[in-house]
Amino acid sequence: MKDPDPRMRRTVVYALGSIKQGALPIVLKALKDKDAGVRQQAALALGSLGDASAKPALQDVLKDSDKKVKVSAAQALAILGDPSGFAQAQALTQDHEAEVRALAAKALGETKNPAAIPTLEKLKNDKDTFVQQAAKNALLRL
Repeated sequence: MKDPDPRMRRTVVYALGSIKQGALPIVLKALKDKDAGVRQQAALALGSLGDASAKPALQDVLKDSDKKVKVSAAQALAILGDPSGFAQAQALTQDHEAEVRALAAKALGETKNPAAIPTLEKLKNDKDTFVQQAAKNALLRL
């Protein structure tokens, strides 16, 4: 994780999320990386790892300055059964940036929580077609 190339660090974190065995400490450390893409991938990897002990670290990441990192942390928390993740993902569907709304819709779909249906139905009529498609795909996952 000391490689100067953030793409390499993101790749390592992604792989660790798949490997699982012994990955938690390294992925938790990656949540503090200077590159937002690495932090985003670390949050997603923590959701994949399924270890509830990561919840406090992910809750801290909900305060990240990068909205994409926040969405990923919200998704991971929701997958881990933390209601704050679901609530944060729902809130981010109202963001002014279409990419953030689309990522939030995807995150809601990943939670498999039927409570997301009204929000996703509303997003199917978003002014951005990318957001509309993300909402439709998310509804298919529920």
